[in-house]
Amino acid sequence: MIILGINDGFEAGAAVIKNGKIVSAINEERISRIKLHQGHMHGWPYASVREAMRLAKVTPDDIDLIAVAGIVDPPIPARLAGYFGWNSGKKKRVEIKAGAGKLKRIAYNWFSDQRSNSITGKTSITLIKPIYRKFLKKLNLDGIKTIFIDHHMCHSSAAYYTSGLKRALVVTMDGHGDGLSGTIRTYDNGKLIETIAVTPSKNSIGWFYSQVTHVLGFKMHRHEGKITGLAAYGNPDTNYSAFEKAVQADTSKLQTINNLGHKYDGVIKLRKITKGMRREDVAAAAQRRFEEVITQIISAAVKRTGISDVALAGGCFANVKLNQRIIELPNVKSIFIHPHMGDGGLAVGAALACYGKEASKPKTYKLNDVYFGTSFTNEQIETELKKSNKKYEYIKDIEKVIAEKLAEGKIIGRFNGRGEYGPRALGNRSILADPTDSTINDWLNKRLNRTEFMPFAPSCLDTHAKKYFINYKRAEYPARFMTITFDCTKEAETCPAVVHVDKTARPQIVSEKQNKSYYKTLKAWKKESGLGMFINTSFNMHEEPILQTPHDAVRAFNKGAVDLLAIGNYLVEK
Repeated sequence: MIILGINDGFEAGAAVIKNGKIVSAINEERISRIKLHQGHMHGWPYASVREAMRLAKVTPDDIDLIAVAGIVDPPIPARLAGYFGWNSGKKKRVEIKAGAGKLKRIAYNWFSDQRSNSITGKTSITLIKPIYRKFLKKLNLDGIKTIFIDHHMCHSSAAYYTSGLKRALVVTMDGHGDGLSGTIRTYDNGKLIETIAVTPSKNSIGWFYSQVTHVLGFKMHRHEGKITGLAAYGNPDTNYSAFEKAVQADTSKLQTINNLGHKYDGVIKLRKITKGMRREDVAAAAQRRFEEVITQIISAAVKRTGISDVALAGGCFANVKLNQRIIELPNVKSIFIHPHMGDGGLAVGAALACYGKEASKPKTYKLNDVYFGTSFTNEQIETELKKSNKKYEYIKDIEKVIAEKLAEGKIIGRFNGRGEYGPRALGNRSILADPTDSTINDWLNKRLNRTEFMPFAPSCLDTHAKKYFINYKRAEYPARFMTITFDCTKEAETCPAVVHVDKTARPQIVSEKQNKSYYKTLKAWKKESGLGMFINTSFNMHEEPILQTPHDAVRAFNKGAVDLLAIGNYLVEK
C-alpha cells in the first residue's frame, strides 16, 4: 500500500509511505527557502509533493490513497488564501498581535476552538474538497481517493507507528489543531484502542509557552527553543506562584488548564504577571511549570492505563528538557519522541493514520534514520562548484580530512547524502566544530547571527554514549534524533562547548548502521583528538531553513558561515 501524505498548513510538506514505512518526506521550506513555510501564507506544497514522489520513485498510478492533514485547521479562509495566492509575495508570517482589534481576536479564538467533528469541521471538508481536487489535478493526482485526517490523529499516528512499540500510551500536546491542544490514546497490536482524554484548545499549555516566548521579545512558533536555553540562566522561584496559577494539571481529566486564555488574550495577561521580572527568571519559571504540569498528566495517565511505554508528538515535545523529565518519571519505562514532532510531521502522520485504518494488520517499526530528503551526486555537486570559482579538491577519504581540519580548529560545513527529515541537522546538513573550546558558544553564535545563550549539541559515537551521558540507555532510541537531554558525566565536561550551563547536553548518538560516512568522521575525530564527540549544529544561514541544495551550501560558505566546506567528496576552501 502506497500512501501520499500532504500538509498544506503550518510547516507544509509531503511524504510517501510504503507498507507503513516512510520512504520520503520533505517540507516545502527546504525548497522555497522560506522558514516554516505555511501553505496558507506562502502557497500550497506543490514542490514538496512532486519531490516526495520523485524520491519515492512513484507515479500517480502507483498511489493508493492520499491523506491530508487537518480538517478545521488551517481555517477555510486561510486555505483559500494560500491556494489562490492572496498572500503571494509576503515573506513574513501574518499574526494577530496582542494589540490587534478585538474582532480579529474573537475570530481567531473561534476558529481555534472548532473540532473536526463539529458542524464547522463538516462544513470545512465540504468547502475544501473542490479546491483540493483542483490542487491535485495540477499534480496529475486527480481521481485518487483522498481522506482528511484530524490534526491530533496525525500526531498520534506519527508517534505510534514509528515507535516500534506494540502496546503504547501515546500523548500529543501542542498549541492547537482542529479544536484540541492535546490527546491521550492507547494503542495495541497496530491499532488504536481508546482515546482516554482530550484537551480543548483554550486550555493549551503549548499556547502558554508561546505566550512566554512572545512576551520575552521572541517570535511565537519559531523561537520557543530559545526559552528552553535561556531558562538555565534564571531563578524559577521568582514570582513562581503566579505561574502556578497560570497553568495547571487536572489529573482526573488528564487535561492541562491554561488560565491565561486564548493565545493572544493570554499575552496581555502574562505581560502583567511578568512585569519587572528578568527575562531569565521568566524563562526559568515558565520552563519549570511547563515540565511540572505535563509530567503530572503523563504520570497520571501511565498509572491509570498501566502502560509505561510512552510515545510523544506535537510541538510541546520539541522541548528537550521536558522530555528528559518524562523519562525520569519513576513509572515511565521508555519514551519515544517522533523526530518531526511539530506540524512539519503532519504529512507523515496523516499517511500513517490512513495506513493504520486501511491495512489489515498494521505494524509499528523503529526508524533506523531520518534521511528521507533529497541527495545529490558528486557530479551534480561539482557542476555547482565550477560555477562558484572556488578552489576545491576531490578527496576519496573525505572523513579523515574533515577530522584533521577539525583538529586544526576549523569550522566545517558538511553537506552529504539525503537531507534530514525534521528540525535537527543530523550530520548530512551540519556545521561541525571542536567541542573543547569553552568560548565557542559566544563567537560562533555571533558568526552565525544566532542567540548567544543557545547551547551547541554534540554528535557522539554510540560506543561512547554511556561514558558521557547519565541514564542514556533508558532513552537510547530518541537520542538517535537529538530529541532529549541528559545530565552529563564529569568526562563530558572535557567538551565544555556541548555542555549547557545546567550540566546537560542534547546529543545525537550515531551508529555505523545509521550513517556510515558520519560515523567514519566521528571515528577519525576520535583518533585525532581522543574524544568521542564533536559539535553538530544546523548548516543554515540565520532565520533560513536547513540547506537543501549544493547551491545553498556554496551560498552559506560564501557568506562566511564556515571556514571549509566538505560537500560530498569535495573539500572547498576560500
